[in-house]
Amino acid sequence: MDNDFSESVLPGAFLEDSLPIMKYLPDWCPGTGYRAIVKERLHTRLRARDEAFNMVKEQLARGTASPSLVAELLENNPNRTHDEDMLFRDVTNTFYAGAADTTVSAIESFFLIMCIYPELQRKAQTELDGVVTPGHLPTFADRQRLPYIDALIKEVHRWNPVGPTGVPHKVMEDDVYKGFRIPAGATVIGNSWQVLLMFRAYYTDLTFTTIRAILHDPALYPDYFEVIPDRYLQTKDNGLNPNPRKFVFGYGRRVCPGQMLAEDSLYIVAVLALSTLSICCTDLQGQSLPNEVEYDGAVVRFVNCNHTEGWSAHD
Repeated sequence: MDNDFSESVLPGAFLEDSLPIMKYLPDWCPGTGYRAIVKERLHTRLRARDEAFNMVKEQLARGTASPSLVAELLENNPNRTHDEDMLFRDVTNTFYAGAADTTVSAIESFFLIMCIYPELQRKAQTELDGVVTPGHLPTFADRQRLPYIDALIKEVHRWNPVGPTGVPHKVMEDDVYKGFRIPAGATVIGNSWQVLLMFRAYYTDLTFTTIRAILHDPALYPDYFEVIPDRYLQTKDNGLNPNPRKFVFGYGRRVCPGQMLAEDSLYIVAVLALSTLSICCTDLQGQSLPNEVEYDGAVVRFVNCNHTEGWSAHD
């Protein structure tokens, strides 16, 4: 389902994105084969929504349900209407589907960085050792006293954000930005990170131009492809190294509503892992593995790696 979502919301994924008039064509017309893909993906999404919801309903009826948001909604609303029932299904599914893939992607990027930059891992562990009481694990109460780890998490967001492009926005009024006119009704997509390859054809020749967006803009982030947490700790008020959280969670009124949950999840996984593990790139025989950065996906991206091999307890 994650891949279906990533592929479906890519700009231009379906011909109807560019030619809206095609929505009026019958299914048998050439060029409308994408509708079968849409129907299949809709069926998958509805199954994911309804099967989990119905499972909790059955568990409540048997008295075996564990505490959960779904169980609480059902118990507190025994006389709910059909519309309310559908609303509860959609809301709870959004909490699960909307946060699971993106948060996992960010956590995987954190572990990848720890493998590639062991010196950053040691520096973060040293900060933890100086803050957390020996024999205890870090908690959210320690967060304000861990500035280096906060800076490290900022670099996780900036280096390879889970959403390289933002959600499309529709311009409601004519606007002008730095001399560029943006007409009402235009679709604007925030290019947070993604490298775009633009080409111009002259007969048979192709010209490729690499464009780096906000989080990899060398004018904002010097040495943009290196993970440098200290960039946020040493920054003066000169416009360099702005907080990447301003960009990775979306823009305007449609900023991600799960930002705080995502931040909390990434923080607690990071500090617990750093407190209890030594993270490295080795196989089961202890041999070093190559540090290769490779992601799958489009809108939401995932690391190609194995996180279980070669870990040992952190003293």
